[in-house]
Amino acid sequence: LCDLDPEHLDEESTGRPSPLSEESWDALTLYSSLAQSELLQGTAERKRPRETRAEAALPLKRWPEFLSHRWGPGESESLETVLTRLESLFPQWSLHGGWLGQNVWIVKPGSNSKGSGIECFSKLTELLQHVDRMPNRICQKYVERPLLLFSGRKFDIRQWVLVRSVQPLKVFLFSECYLRLCNGMYDLGDLRDRERHISNWQVNKHGKNVVEGAVVSLQDFREELEALTGLQDYWERQLLPQLKHIVIEVMRATGDLL
Repeated sequence: LCDLDPEHLDEESTGRPSPLSEESWDALTLYSSLAQSELLQGTAERKRPRETRAEAALPLKRWPEFLSHRWGPGESESLETVLTRLESLFPQWSLHGGWLGQNVWIVKPGSNSKGSGIECFSKLTELLQHVDRMPNRICQKYVERPLLLFSGRKFDIRQWVLVRSVQPLKVFLFSECYLRLCNGMYDLGDLRDRERHISNWQVNKHGKNVVEGAVVSLQDFREELEALTGLQDYWERQLLPQLKHIVIEVMRATGDLL
């Protein structure tokens, strides 16, 4: 049994998709709460009050919440085949945990800053309930295998950029960047501890490792990279060109809005 046909989520065939109706959202939430074994068997225990025995015995496809939805075709290829195909099409497969991934997603408010309101989820039911209560959210696949430095801690790179003009595009990078570190050691088994997963200063400024250094200089970063790779110029040869490319692509993506 495959997933619900995604076409039912779109109320219009063209243009911007309309928001889900309350009935469609309830159906999606209910579907996400079903176990894999229940989906494969096509039956599950109903947990609604004042329900007759006949209604409780209905197969999944005939549940009232799913009557207006289409189900996808039967299973045509094994899960292993699908994952192998996905791995060949997805260059960052290994960064997301690969075969051993926990399917973690990070949810961010659309307009907040300083790490406020950011949460991580590995269960679809919890994620849907969260965004149902908290609208205006951005959901992204979480990088489950990030580069960890300084005793197994996550970090981000803070690089200052000066945009002199958009057309033509002229951008200047400050000569040095710095790193912001998480206070806690990275642990996918503990998604509730924000200091393990969010490197914003506002989140980590009161942690125990702030005294040791929640901010790392570029020189310390170079030394850490040299210890890991054995190359003195790893930053200049490998990472800095990628950083410049990211800055250019971000500006190209937003140039029409500036």
